[in-house]
Amino acid sequence: YVLDGCHHDLLEDLPPSQPKSEIVRLKKVELCKVASMMKRHILCY
Repeated sequence: YVLDGCHHDLLEDLPPSQPKSEIVRLKKVELCKVASMMKRHILCY
C-alpha cells in the first residue's frame, strides 16, 4: 500500500479491533507511530 509517499504493509496485519478505513485516514506521522508500536516497517521515499 502507498499512503502519503510511504509504502507499508500495515493493512495486511491489522488486528480486528483496528478497522482498515481508520488506518487509511491516518497522517504519515501517525502511521509511523502505529507502525512503530506494531513493530512494522514503513519505507518512505
